[in-house]
Amino acid sequence: MIQRDKNRPSVVMWSIANEPSSDKPAAKDYFQKVSAHTRSLDKTRPITAATDANYKTDNLAPTLDVIMINRYYGWYSDCGYPQVIEKQVTTDFNNWYNQHKKPIMISEYGADTLAGIHMEPSYVFSEDYESEFLMNYHKAFDGLRKEGFFVGELVWNFADFMTGQSHQPNPPTQTSDGGTDRIIGNRKGIFTRERQPKAAARLLRCRYWNLAPLKSQQHEGLSYCPVV
Repeated sequence: MIQRDKNRPSVVMWSIANEPSSDKPAAKDYFQKVSAHTRSLDKTRPITAATDANYKTDNLAPTLDVIMINRYYGWYSDCGYPQVIEKQVTTDFNNWYNQHKKPIMISEYGADTLAGIHMEPSYVFSEDYESEFLMNYHKAFDGLRKEGFFVGELVWNFADFMTGQSHQPNPPTQTSDGGTDRIIGNRKGIFTRERQPKAAARLLRCRYWNLAPLKSQQHEGLSYCPVV
């Protein structure tokens, strides 16, 4: 892959893993070798990987240039409580930075949402909950960006997609409550499978305009741009 794509300008850095079992003792030696080999193939780009581990037990981050973290506060843990997200994300990411002193970005965050479902106050699986969920993450990101080490955010996911049927009575490392976490596929997309936008799509459009350097265009043509 590196030999094939190393000249593509869209490749910013190489990712060597997604949610590996990086807490296992063998992971340290394994990822040292993988990182070294990757660097030997391309010395011009940083190396990263996406982890869902705990900063205290992870053996992957020391081998990386940029740390990517997948987190689902407010969904797989404390589901239905978006008000705790900002503090949890802020504390978690500061712990990672204090441990490793490396740039950090979030590579996954999202909540399953059924298009057309609205509830006030917001309730899980509604478009209103997804929007509130994302806005609380954005509050955390804005604070972390001021710290100087938070360098990027990637929502999960662009569009809904089909998965196998799933019921997790005790999802490992997530929550003891259990329950069904799939309603006819993964519904964390900001678009439906038919590529129709949910409310979160407009929220994120506004979010990304606000992060762009062209400030004069940030609200142009937007009908939904909440203040975080």
